[in-house]
Amino acid sequence: MKVAKTNADQVKDDALSTLHKSNRSSIKPNCKAFITEFGLRSSRFIKCSVDNARPFRFCEGCVVHYQRSKTVYGDIVHNDESLDNCRKELLNSDRVQVISSVQRDIDRIWQTADCKQCFSSISEDKNGTVHYTLTERTKEFLAVYKNFTECIPANRTTYNHSVCTNCEPYYNEMNTKFDKMLNDPLAPQHVCMDIVDMMNYTRLIWGEQLKCTDVNREYTAVLTIAIGFLLLPVFFYVGLAVYGTKRTRNLIKQKRLAFFNHTKTYGTLDSPPLLTEDGALDVSRDSANQSASSSQSLESYDQVNSGKRTVNNRSPFVFS
Repeated sequence: MKVAKTNADQVKDDALSTLHKSNRSSIKPNCKAFITEFGLRSSRFIKCSVDNARPFRFCEGCVVHYQRSKTVYGDIVHNDESLDNCRKELLNSDRVQVISSVQRDIDRIWQTADCKQCFSSISEDKNGTVHYTLTERTKEFLAVYKNFTECIPANRTTYNHSVCTNCEPYYNEMNTKFDKMLNDPLAPQHVCMDIVDMMNYTRLIWGEQLKCTDVNREYTAVLTIAIGFLLLPVFFYVGLAVYGTKRTRNLIKQKRLAFFNHTKTYGTLDSPPLLTEDGALDVSRDSANQSASSSQSLESYDQVNSGKRTVNNRSPFVFS
């Protein structure tokens, strides 16, 4: 059931229509053509990127649409005041800058996938035809990949024995070429995503589906090195026990410590204690010295006392 518009709604719609027409009429015809062409080419690129996302064949599958959208955007950027000045009108007239944002997203997807590593040249002529050339190493890899994919159905049996035997040269060659591209000194760790996806899918088929991966052969070197490191301490200690030289520690008693530890004579004016050749105290000689010292002390004491007695016996009064 349709609801009749009121006079206010009709006036509002007419005003919006007039505003929309006035805004579009202000855009120059050539600039309108740029908008239409860029919208068409960018939308085709977006659709192509989604269609080639899985399996990933985006770079080679969407190179035509990428170059065409890039060409139109370049024409807008290089359109100066001597022509229609569409650059200012389409790219710098508002804060959002939709056209520039869309092209930045297209370039970001292309660069993230390292698609430029697949091509040696990309160009578009005046008729809108895109010409591109693959690099030599990309051509070589694609040729080996084609031979490998054709080898699998031609040699597949119940137990896949003929596949693993007859298709192994192609598989090894693919790995060699991929590792060479991955370790390229000019662009290390940058390989076209189409080739990366091909290599990952090939390894998945070879290992999990066909069961052609020889695990024991691949891990032989790793296990050998691990066992060698585990046995190294055993060999070290066995060799040390057999060929090592045993050393005995001789404790030497310091004479100076023995001298100061003799508490009987420490801090006195008596002669220091005598030590034997092996560092022990000479008790006999030390006792003799102590006895002599004691005798001397007694004699001195007697002399002093006798002197006192002599003085005391004298009369304090002496008459001549």
